[in-house]
This record gives sequence, structure tokens and C-alpha cells, in this order.
Amino acid sequence: MNNKGDAFIGGILGYNKNDDVATQLLNLNFDGIISVDSENSQFVGGIAGYILSPDNITDNMTVTGEITVRYGAFVNVGGAIGYLDDSNVKQIDTDVIINVFASKNITNIGSPIYENRVQVGGAVGMLNDSTIEDAFTAGSYDVNGNAHLMLGGVVGRNIGNVIHTGSTAQLSGESYLGVLSIGGIVGLSSQNQIYRTMDNTSDKEEDPEIKESYFIGTIYFDEEIQSGNHIYLGGIVGNAKHGTQISDVYVRTVISAIINSEYDIYSGGIAGYATDIGIIVRSIVIIEVTTDNTGTGSNYSGAIIGGRNDNLYSNHSLIYADISGYGEHMLSGKGSIDKLNPTYIISGSLFHSSTDITYNSSLMEIVFADLQTTSFYTNNLGFNQEIWNFTEYFLDENSALEDMIFPTIN
Repeated sequence: MNNKGDAFIGGILGYNKNDDVATQLLNLNFDGIISVDSENSQFVGGIAGYILSPDNITDNMTVTGEITVRYGAFVNVGGAIGYLDDSNVKQIDTDVIINVFASKNITNIGSPIYENRVQVGGAVGMLNDSTIEDAFTAGSYDVNGNAHLMLGGVVGRNIGNVIHTGSTAQLSGESYLGVLSIGGIVGLSSQNQIYRTMDNTSDKEEDPEIKESYFIGTIYFDEEIQSGNHIYLGGIVGNAKHGTQISDVYVRTVISAIINSEYDIYSGGIAGYATDIGIIVRSIVIIEVTTDNTGTGSNYSGAIIGGRNDNLYSNHSLIYADISGYGEHMLSGKGSIDKLNPTYIISGSLFHSSTDITYNSSLMEIVFADLQTTSFYTNNLGFNQEIWNFTEYFLDENSALEDMIFPTIN
């Protein structure tokens, strides 16, 4: 499928809105190529470009193929749905290649609110006042251009709830002028107090949520990228704003980037950056971070977050890490984590040379031998066996990071 000029483009349907009658979108499959080349192309998905309906029944979507979008100034691209507005969706499986090239002639990164934003996700590009559940993605996604870029393994921009999801995608991107946020599950997560629906200003201000999710993939940059603004890279979410709540997550990833910028890069096992009061509860992080900023900007990295500017609480975490870059704290690149209750560090983990490791009742060192029973994950960390299956998951000190078996999600 090749389109030039249309704003709403999908493999099955471009635009679906119904305020009065419930629409059923069930058992939809798409296998093909979507190519969009237009400054007006804004909402693109393997199934649908745009969906708005509080009473929609949207269930069971499968997408394979390739999506390419060029030159749009405000772009929402999803492996299944470009923009999901005030709706709920369940059971999405995608295995797609996504390539998005933002407009090259943009010189002003700022307002109005819609302009100069690229929101790309393996399942949904933009999740606005909505919930996505049971979504699993694979493939490779690449975004670049002069814009605020948000790329997530499942959702590009989250203003809602992301529940019971997973991704094994390979993520990459570069931004010449705007902020770049890349996360294994969500690129950027925030309240919608500063965002609009397609029809009017939304008045909901609930904390966004990401839970029961895993990322087993990579986040990668080419060398010597000239970045025009801050970069946020996270195993679960690139940039977590407005009190994003994160719980019951698993990350096994390699974050690799070499940039040349006057701006800062933040890399973290859970979040690249966190603002306002946020909470991380029950997490397993197996991570390697290799990042460098050869410009005048700083390079912050941490096993849990790259940086934060307000209170952050992390409870019941298990970490095995090899972290480069600079860190003010072993678990946080910039700013400490306010409460750890408890956090387990696997012996052999490597952190920034600037960090002094002090173990106590809240930050405990353990060895691989302590991790060979399911009870550790359920009793010590508090994971729910009805959601997670740890039967085959026992960390082994002789296994390379990429060979470690991960817990499956029920």
C-alpha cells in the first residue's frame, strides 16, 4: 500500500470514530507493506490510523510486514494503531519493520502542541486516555529527523495504561534538533494535562501506568550522532513524567550510544529520566550500558534510572548490571533514589568507577546461588506467580547476558 497525501492510513481502515454506537473491531490481520510519503501523513497503523470511541470493542489484532513514513511534521505510527484516543484495545501481536523519517525542513521545535512530534510504537504510536493490554511486539524500529521523537517497543507516547505487554524489538533513532526518548516499552509517559484529544482539551489527570511488562531487546545509536537536545534511553520507558507508576517489570537489554552533543544523555535500566514523584515496584533488570558523549554534554547512566528531578521510590528490585558513563549513585546517574526497600545487587555487577557501593538493609548484595529457586522471586521480590512464570528462570553466572533465560508472562 502506497499513499501520498492522506492523513489517516491503515492496513484495514484509516479512521474509526463513533460516539454513539459501539464498534467491534475483532480478529483483524494484516500482512503487507505500508509506505507513506507526505507532509500531511499523520496517523498510520498496520490495522488502523486512528481510533476514537469509548465504547469500542477492539480485540485480537495481528500485523506483520513493513511500515515506512516520510516527511510528516506530526506523525503517529503504530505497528497496529497509529493513534488510540479514549479507547481500549486488547490482544495485539506485531512483528514489523518500522522506519520513520521526520520532516527535514523544520527549524522551530516548540508549539503549537501537535507540531514537530513523532510518536512511534510497536503496537500503538500514541495512547491517549486509553488502555492497551496483552500486546506483544517484535521487529526493528528506527526513527530520525528534526522533531521531538518518542519511540517505544509497545507504545510511543503513553497518556494512559499499558498492562501485560512485552517486546523483543530492536530500537534506534536520532534527532537533529528535538528531544529523543526511547524506551523498551514506552518512549515517553505522562499525564494528559498538557495534551489534547483530537476534538478538545482533555481534563483527566490520572497518573499513567506501566505494569506487568518485559523488554528483551536492544537500544542502539550509530556513532557520532549530532544531537540537538537531551536524549533519554530506558529499558522500560525513555522519559517517565508526571508520576508514572511502574510495577512488575523485567528488562534484559543492551543500551549502546556514542553521541557528540552539547546536551546530556540519560540511560537507565528502567527509565532514562523521571520527573515528579514516581514509583517503581517489583523489577528485574539485567542490563549493559555502553554510552559516551564526546561533546560538551554529560553522560549519566544508572541501573534503575539515568536521572531524575523529584522524588523517586524503588521497591523490590533485582539488578545485574555492567554500567559505563557517570553516576552520582550506583542505581541513578543524576540524583539519588529516595527509598530502596529492598534492592538486591547480584555479585559481579559493575558500576561507574565514581560510585562507592555501600550495602545495608535496603541495598543488599547476593550471589547467583541465591537465585536458583522460584521462591526468591515470589517471596523476596513479591512477583505474582499468576502473572509470571519463573519455573525455567534461574540466573546462571556462567551465562552471557544475551543467553539468560527470562521469565515468561502468563
